[in-house]
Formats: sequence, C-alpha cells, structure tokens
Amino acid sequence: MSANEEVEVEIVEEVFVDGQLAELVIIEEFAKRGEKPPHAKIYVIRIDKETYRIHTHNPTGEELLHLAGKTSAGYKLYQVFRGRQPEPVAPNQHVDLHAHGIERFTTVQKDPTEGASVAEALRRDFKLAVEDVEYLESLRLPWETVKEPNGTLLLIIDGWSIPTGYNVPFAKLALVIPPG
Repeated sequence: MSANEEVEVEIVEEVFVDGQLAELVIIEEFAKRGEKPPHAKIYVIRIDKETYRIHTHNPTGEELLHLAGKTSAGYKLYQVFRGRQPEPVAPNQHVDLHAHGIERFTTVQKDPTEGASVAEALRRDFKLAVEDVEYLESLRLPWETVKEPNGTLLLIIDGWSIPTGYNVPFAKLALVIPPG
C-alpha cells in the first residue's frame, strides 16, 4: 500500500452482552429470556418459519415483508410478542427491534380465495377512465367497481393504509362515484 492510498475505517459501536461484544443478536432468544435486546450490528429475526439477518434496528413493515419475499399488496404483517396478542404492522410503520418482548413476525395473506386468483374474485360492475385504472393498478392494492341495486356506483380499494394513531393499520376505502 502506498502512502497516497486511503484506508476506509468502519467505526462500530461496541456493545457488550454478558461480557461479550454483540455482533449478532437473536431477537427471539431475548424475548424468551424476558430481556430487552441490545444494540448490535446484525439482528436475527424470524418471519413465519424462516430466519433472516437484518442490519438495522428499525425496519419498516414493507422491508420485513420484502425479506420474506412478500409485499403489502398481498400480505399483512404482524409482530408477535411473548405472552401477548400479535399486533399488526403497517407497511410504512417502523418496528423497533429493541422493544421488549418482540419474539417473531408472522404474515397472513390478504383476502385469500379458494381456487381462484384475487383478480378473478374482484368485481368490475362498471368501467373507469383508463387513467384511473392505471393509477389504481400502480397502487398494487385490490380494487373493485360495484354497482349497488339502487344505482349507486362505488370504487372500493382494499388495504388502504390508515395514518398512525388509529386502532387499525388498514381499511377498505369506499368512494362514491357521482353520476356522469
């Protein structure tokens, strides 16, 4: 190495657990012991039955789904706490892996249909403008056009993200389409 070459040095916060530097933290193990996970360079998490390594302590729900090869368009994500009910995680919600008691994550398919694809199960009672259809398809959320018996036209979008602070992360959004 010549005197003109620069050496890149990575600075790592040293965290010690039981006298050992925490390079890798298995989140599930700390939940089982009833301890809060420490900061580390790598976190091992379980999503469904698979384990994954992640380098951040605050991933989003969408990032966790992506790790598992899934998207928020087709799946809901829940964080499982030791001794408590699973809690939903919105796609844009950050999960603090340092939180006490997070054991693992689980996914549930949205609107599963038996023997038919989701697209086949969606109603298209009336047509929308091409631009509207393109926008709806870009959302990657299931949507339907429904004509009610009284003639009211509805656009229904499933899995619409609700702002934080409400008691549900997602909802079905129903928009009344005015005549004409």
